Amino acid sequence: MLGSRIRILLMSFVMFMSGAASLTAQPATAPDDVTPKVQERAAASSDRPPTLQPNAVQTGAAGHIYLDGSVWPAAGIFMTTDPYRPWIAMKLAEPTGGFVVKSLNDADLLQVRNDGMMRLAPKNSFFDGRTGFCRICQPYVPIHDNVVHEVKLVNPRDTNNGAAARVVFFNAETTDEFTSGPVTKFRAFTLGYYDTKHVNYDSVFKYHRGDQYHYRAQSAATETPFDTFWVKPASDADRLTGTRADMFVSGVVTVGESTRPPLERLLVYGDVKVNGKLTATTVIGAVYQDLAEWVPAAEDLEPGTVVVLNPARPNEVQASSAAYDSSVAGVVSHQPGIILGVSAPTKEQIATTGRVRVRVDAHSAPIAIGDLLVTSQRSGYAMKSVPVDVGGIRLHRPGTILGKALEPLDRGDGEILVLLSLQ
Repeated sequence: MLGSRIRILLMSFVMFMSGAASLTAQPATAPDDVTPKVQERAAASSDRPPTLQPNAVQTGAAGHIYLDGSVWPAAGIFMTTDPYRPWIAMKLAEPTGGFVVKSLNDADLLQVRNDGMMRLAPKNSFFDGRTGFCRICQPYVPIHDNVVHEVKLVNPRDTNNGAAARVVFFNAETTDEFTSGPVTKFRAFTLGYYDTKHVNYDSVFKYHRGDQYHYRAQSAATETPFDTFWVKPASDADRLTGTRADMFVSGVVTVGESTRPPLERLLVYGDVKVNGKLTATTVIGAVYQDLAEWVPAAEDLEPGTVVVLNPARPNEVQASSAAYDSSVAGVVSHQPGIILGVSAPTKEQIATTGRVRVRVDAHSAPIAIGDLLVTSQRSGYAMKSVPVDVGGIRLHRPGTILGKALEPLDRGDGEILVLLSLQ
């Protein structure tokens, strides 16, 4: 009798262990290339999907579901896959269905619809995500197609399935910022330490047609926003290869470091080069008050030096060396108000009109305000012109006058301000 009971217990234990082994059996070896579509067809071929039992762990041939928090204590539901079937997928049975993540208060946080649209709800939700690709990460993961984030719409339609309303790819809006801190809508940072051609922002138009903007800023202070700044392809550029762009600014433009609020529409700290025609409808204002030209010179000349034409070489000047020289051509200017011509190492800035500082010699006669000046025997210096008596009329020698003294010099030599007026 005892032996019969022992045999019954042993048979029950073997049957129990066989059933447990069937529940915990390891998945069989799968092919190397198993895609979600293959899994979908395999699931469709089965009679019915397996029914999950109310256990803490649900195991399967290709994945597991943990409901006991044993894998990740913070997760009430945790799902894993095996290496041969690495996808976790859900298939919607109805065209109007979707996937929803709800909050503690039963509010929709994330919606994924059957038509592919995904949205965050309510409106005060936001994405907080980062994509990290680094050189020292192991293993290194290359960037797919060299693009980290991509949004591409082909022939986008507006809300009414038309093309009348503007479609916005990215909309950043803040309202009622009375108690908020500073807000930056868009920020692009590049260290720029290495010699690499980084670009923080690219805007490309293949075809230049109509009003297309690379960038546009508008003021919404009125009911109808008006443009304050824009950059767009030139309207007359070639549609395929045009590279010109137009820019509009409604306010003040300051270039360079500013130490005061600009009073002008365009304020530039530094040099300005114009390769083309410069037209002014009123006046051109300059701090310095002379007009100069770049003129070839026989030697390097100091500012304030009086120059004459070089008789040995055309279109060239040299320092004056004779008194009352009728070939007087001007004065070397230190910093002209307006400069004409093209600079070169062999050229000097020769002022011919306006107010400029000039080297003068008062040894032969003191110079008073209003005296006419001519070249002197001292190289590069001017002196007071002494008129000659012609039939009882005192005349200054024509063709020798350099200009008129605006400052006096009683004796010796020095530099004074002179109003140039060659005659």
